[in-house]
Amino acid sequence: MEPTLESIKSYPRAMRFYVYTVYEFVLESKCKKILTLGVQNGQADRAILLAIDNNKFGSLVSVDHKDRSTILDESFSDYKKYWTFIKGDTTDSNTIEKVKETLKDGELFDFLLIDGGHDYETAKSDFENYTPFVRSGGIVFLHDTVNKNAGVNRLWEEITWPEKFNCNWGTGRASDNLIVGMGICKKP
Repeated sequence: MEPTLESIKSYPRAMRFYVYTVYEFVLESKCKKILTLGVQNGQADRAILLAIDNNKFGSLVSVDHKDRSTILDESFSDYKKYWTFIKGDTTDSNTIEKVKETLKDGELFDFLLIDGGHDYETAKSDFENYTPFVRSGGIVFLHDTVNKNAGVNRLWEEITWPEKFNCNWGTGRASDNLIVGMGICKKP
């Protein structure tokens, strides 16, 4: 096991269960352009950057409402060349425009991870505003599709794309035995 990936996975928070999935997907699919909405402590972002570095190509654009630009400490400083961080509210038109500006010459994202606001309205807005920037055949991951304390599960039920799979496992906070889940869907 890649030691850096193991250290990313060991961070105790709700995304821990799918760090390997995100890493493997980016690595094996050889994604060139990736977008994450919601950074928090950067666990998924660091796993994605590790996969990009192992592939020796690709780029990650991350958006968060707080300044998360310091998630890449000295052990990840070599990965900064693959990363663009945008501070902004994902539902704000200025932020959407900044993300659009990262796409050059008609390129689109291969992979989108939605893990920003977990209320229904924000999750739906993120899905509607950013999936147009994902290529046909691209993959969208949504975090918290099973979590009954979040609105993402309602959005998940509304997604009509024919190819979708809901991983209804993955414990979040051990103290409350919360199952968070992860939805994976392929853009038609």
